[in-house]
Amino acid sequence: MRRIITILFVIAILSTGVIFAANVNGLYKGFPIANVNLNGIKITSDVPAILFDSRTLLPVRSVTEAMNSVVQWDQKTQTATIIKPSINMIFVGDVIEEKEGLTIKGAGSYFNTTGSDRWENLYVEIGPMERRAYEYRIAVYDPKGGVVGTSAVETQMIDKRGLIAYIPVENMTYSLPGQYKFKFQIKYDREFQSVGETVAVVE
Repeated sequence: MRRIITILFVIAILSTGVIFAANVNGLYKGFPIANVNLNGIKITSDVPAILFDSRTLLPVRSVTEAMNSVVQWDQKTQTATIIKPSINMIFVGDVIEEKEGLTIKGAGSYFNTTGSDRWENLYVEIGPMERRAYEYRIAVYDPKGGVVGTSAVETQMIDKRGLIAYIPVENMTYSLPGQYKFKFQIKYDREFQSVGETVAVVE
């Protein structure tokens, strides 16, 4: 009898340990919630990441948006397609067209003026994409996440050869010190979605 009681007591302790571990971050529909960080920043979503069968499962859209990608959902085939174009962005002082090609005057990515109207020029290399006409722009976000400026919307044919674009962003104000994110956005499913970004530091 004493042996049976001891076994039951051990089982109870182990069960309590499992329940405690499962509730570190709470539960979502009966599954333990997991925290997922990308470069030290927590990925947030209306549906959290969960632990299932010793695996961490999380919403595809939350991950793709955090990684500057786009996910498209095909209801007919129940298929999620992730689109991640190769985007390279640099700040430039000026771009001069010559017979041999383009001459780029660098501007760097560190700015120390606040409170005055600004404009920035960006040189953007857009990697291979499915051939079609795309609408794109650059949107600028202040350190608190507010939009402080956008470039004009342009439409270009992009294919497997990619595209090189020179995009000015005008009439901005650096009103706060910190990091300003310049996000390259392409229109998918009738809305602009970010697929690349670079940062300007303001003090």
